[in-house]
Amino acid sequence: MAMVRLTGTPEFARDALQVQRTLSYTCVPDSLVSSLTGSQLNEVPRIVESSDSKLRKTQAFAALFRPGQVDLKDARKAVTRFEQLWHGLDHAGERKYELYMEGDVASSLPRPAILWIQRILSTNFGNLFPQYDYSFVQGRSIYLNLPETIRVRCESFGQLKLKGVCFNAGDVLKPFTLPVLYETVFAPDGKVMEQHSMPHKPTGAMQLAGAVNEFRLMDQAFRNGAKVVCPLGFGRFNDCNYKGEDLGFVVHALEGSETDLRSALASLVGEGRKGKSEYTIFVDMSKVRKNKTVIEDLFIRLGKVYRELHDLDIMQEETPHPGNILVGSNLSIHLPDFEAGYDLTGMPPMQNLAYRLNQIRHFMWYGFRLHMNDHFLWDFKYYYGLDIAKLFLRGYFYDRPEKDYGIRMLAHDQINDILGCLHLGRDVTHHPLVEELLEAIGKKKGRTENAPII
Repeated sequence: MAMVRLTGTPEFARDALQVQRTLSYTCVPDSLVSSLTGSQLNEVPRIVESSDSKLRKTQAFAALFRPGQVDLKDARKAVTRFEQLWHGLDHAGERKYELYMEGDVASSLPRPAILWIQRILSTNFGNLFPQYDYSFVQGRSIYLNLPETIRVRCESFGQLKLKGVCFNAGDVLKPFTLPVLYETVFAPDGKVMEQHSMPHKPTGAMQLAGAVNEFRLMDQAFRNGAKVVCPLGFGRFNDCNYKGEDLGFVVHALEGSETDLRSALASLVGEGRKGKSEYTIFVDMSKVRKNKTVIEDLFIRLGKVYRELHDLDIMQEETPHPGNILVGSNLSIHLPDFEAGYDLTGMPPMQNLAYRLNQIRHFMWYGFRLHMNDHFLWDFKYYYGLDIAKLFLRGYFYDRPEKDYGIRMLAHDQINDILGCLHLGRDVTHHPLVEELLEAIGKKKGRTENAPII
């Protein structure tokens, strides 16, 4: 299916339905808003936009309701809020953009969803209203909880996400300085060619190259059955750049009840608390005993999710962590964030192995240490009998009998030793973990390529 280009400023009908929607975001109760007739609703903009004094506007607005239903204090608040939201519709057009979606995806989205996407893309972030224009913001992404589920790509979703849109056109974007990420480049024989810190991303935004990479990898992964967040489209902002690079964005669809792995795990073992630099879990042993089997199954399935993704020659960013793994209400797993992901297509086995091994190492140790309690893995293993690293590898090698695992001796130092030996040109093919990884690489399946990126 060919990609189609969408652009332009949304035209919101200034009709009774739009007035009713806007009024529902003021202090007037929904029951009273729904009691107004069409002619009464059409009176609201006339009252608010008139040249009358604030008092006269307030009195005229209160007169639309039965005596005593809306007092002058609430009427004044409602008039002020309605005026802000109503005039806010005029801000669309501050940012110029181009959005690309596959034709069947664009046609399957309901008109209100398309209008919302256009509203967010064409309006400066500072001129959007919480709850009215969006449900919530997380980092550089805006989320909208849909009033009804939509069906796209044969699946149902209740939430839309626009990533890279939390900035104002014309602003000088500052670099997002935390955390510092490193990228390792491996040679065909598995040796480390170079390792460098990745450039800082723009705060509130994303570069076009990253947006294209994220959509392409996630689209290929999704259409081949991998457990990733559903990508709907991507695009560019015209005349917006960061250090000379064009800015872009990605549109995703989500179930709507997802939380990250940290929060999901906290709910299973106790409670969690998010700090400035780490997420701390306070453990309740009774909950651990009750949910131990569920936790084991969760990490086994997580290992399988990464194995299936790697077998498609697709990798998430080099340093995956519990904060960028999503867990649904039924403990389903989906992976977001492929802006800095890798395409391993055509790599020789030892190079492919090095990339896989490096990501497994980052997930099982650095990801938890940097984003959760420093002793999290050790505590879970020795106090609660949950060896997350081995559970993950059980899932990763789901197609091998458990007795064949060479992971009984596995430790962080050993993975470092394997990568170090590769770099020195030493033979590591007889290490049990390397044998199993090479066998997995040899059995990987191909993938269906997606439509060309425009």
